[in-house]
Amino acid sequence: MCASSPTRRRLAVDGQREGRIMAEFGHYTHAVVRGIPASLAKGALRMTQAEVDVDGARKDHRAYVDILRTELGLEVVELPADESFPDCVFVEDAAVVCGDTALITRPGAESRRGEPPHGLAGSRDIDCTAQSCCLQPPYRIYAYCGRAVASHEVMGSTASLFLLYAWLCVRAHDGVQMHHPGGETQASNFHMTTEVMKEALKNLNLNIVEMTEENATLDGGDVLFTGREFFVGLSKRTNQRGAEILADAFKDYAVSTVPVLEGLHLKSFCSMGGPGLIVIGSSEPAQKTLKTPKPRRCCLTDREGEPIDALTETDRAFSHPIPLISNIPRQPHIMQQMSDHRYDKLTVPDDLAANCIYMNLPSKGPVLLHSTAQEFPESAKVFEKLKDYMLIPVSNKEKRKVDGALTCCSVLINKKANI
Repeated sequence: MCASSPTRRRLAVDGQREGRIMAEFGHYTHAVVRGIPASLAKGALRMTQAEVDVDGARKDHRAYVDILRTELGLEVVELPADESFPDCVFVEDAAVVCGDTALITRPGAESRRGEPPHGLAGSRDIDCTAQSCCLQPPYRIYAYCGRAVASHEVMGSTASLFLLYAWLCVRAHDGVQMHHPGGETQASNFHMTTEVMKEALKNLNLNIVEMTEENATLDGGDVLFTGREFFVGLSKRTNQRGAEILADAFKDYAVSTVPVLEGLHLKSFCSMGGPGLIVIGSSEPAQKTLKTPKPRRCCLTDREGEPIDALTETDRAFSHPIPLISNIPRQPHIMQQMSDHRYDKLTVPDDLAANCIYMNLPSKGPVLLHSTAQEFPESAKVFEKLKDYMLIPVSNKEKRKVDGALTCCSVLINKKANI
């Protein structure tokens, strides 16, 4: 049976809308960035310990900002560094911007939201009451006679146990933050980091939506916008409720969740490399994140339009549908669907090199900021195959030591004339 006229008209309108959306994908006029504090070296959260050269990080960051402003012609809003927030340079986690709407997030790491001003920056929350023995996420850390101790279980009160845990805490070098229960200022400083971002985006006349629920967490590094829909990584920093609130903020787009099996964020191993093109690392965890045994498929093709099944074993792993972790009755039409869109993919040998920045600028055409050949030589060779792109290698060696990727260091905005 032929489709009815209203159906044909609806499909035509939907097709025109998607065409406009994809034509604008990668268009940016503004970027918000922030300086690097000296406290980055010791206080910034990280998954592995490595000595950070702050001067080197600042040099690389200046080059990054200069590329955005001078080489690409974006209007760059530079926010000052704040020594109280060692991770403040990684502005991506504080906001998700799409169109004229900015969602101010609630980062999963407490130190990204705000700390008591009289403590040490970039560290875990410590309750100095030895009698308190309740575990709170991500950790509940205790103090006894001025010595910090950590445990995932209820502890005894003997001094020997406290000293043992204190030694383990120091050995872990995970960073601690001490405050007295009577002087709780965490709530009042809750949005200190995101507040700066909110004001900057408000000054750009964006519509501000704030994530305020205490049971919701969302890092911008876990949000992958494809131009057609959102994928949200469920990770150590982002939970289901955070994904729900993002879906509420951007109702025009489908939102699906994917598991982050290893690494900090979803974009630690994948990013958009162009309209309908996902750049992804070749590691098994990266590939498993984007595969499921369910029979429904994502209709993926390669760059020449051939089915993904014609590619290598690594490429075939991506032909499975994006898995849905959440089960949200509030908005089943948004959160309980697989992707119905076609995506090509570009596999690079190094997961960290898969984090890149795609732009489509009127005066430049397609642009890709990616890791340098000095950092990831084999992955750089893959990017060189994108002959129609303006390829810009960007050094990120020092910031990567504290889990910072290229996308982490800016919030990109397409500010139209009427915004």
